[in-house]
Amino acid sequence: MAGRASNRFTPATSRATYFRSVTSAGSISTHTGHRTRLAIALAVPCALFLTVTLAMSLRTPALSSNDERDHVQYALYIQAHNTLPLISVQNGNESHQPPLYYISLAVWMKVLGMQPFTTSLPAEPASAATTDFGGFTHVYTTAAERQMAVDVHLLRLPSVGYGMIVVLTSFGSAWVLTKRLSLASAAASAVGLWPKFDVVSAAVTNRSEEHTSELQSLRH
Repeated sequence: MAGRASNRFTPATSRATYFRSVTSAGSISTHTGHRTRLAIALAVPCALFLTVTLAMSLRTPALSSNDERDHVQYALYIQAHNTLPLISVQNGNESHQPPLYYISLAVWMKVLGMQPFTTSLPAEPASAATTDFGGFTHVYTTAAERQMAVDVHLLRLPSVGYGMIVVLTSFGSAWVLTKRLSLASAAASAVGLWPKFDVVSAAVTNRSEEHTSELQSLRH
């Protein structure tokens, strides 16, 4: 009797187990699909921003962005002296700027093991050879100048990173406000393709942090 009673409940138990497994599989599938859509919605603005900004950075010769020479000089001073520069003409036209951005650049230099360099280029003679690679399409007549160009391009990467933080924050803010991945992705893409924002994100300049604050203010 006990055996027959046990067999009597087996079909119901099997059906319950089956429905639980189907429900669980459906939940897993839905969760996986949402994660896939989230990854795609987030990847689109990030890819657009990185493509435009890195291309712009590579295509722009070293020290040719607005006030880039003075911004680099500020960071080099901190790296060399482990202290902030005095506000003076000798320390560059940007020596009055708040130091946080430049401290991060000095740390980045130490991480890379970057050696101090001179932030100047001689006048370009008509007969000088050029190197043909993106932003390196410029006259660098000595090995030191070519290394300086590489270092300046590497120093632009933190600005790209700060720009990426803005793009990600814009995505998150739009998602919180709308709960729609498509709108969050579109908003972050618009920020990532904002021309002025891309220009400052592709250069050594504390303007990247200023634009970060400006973009965040758009949420209020």
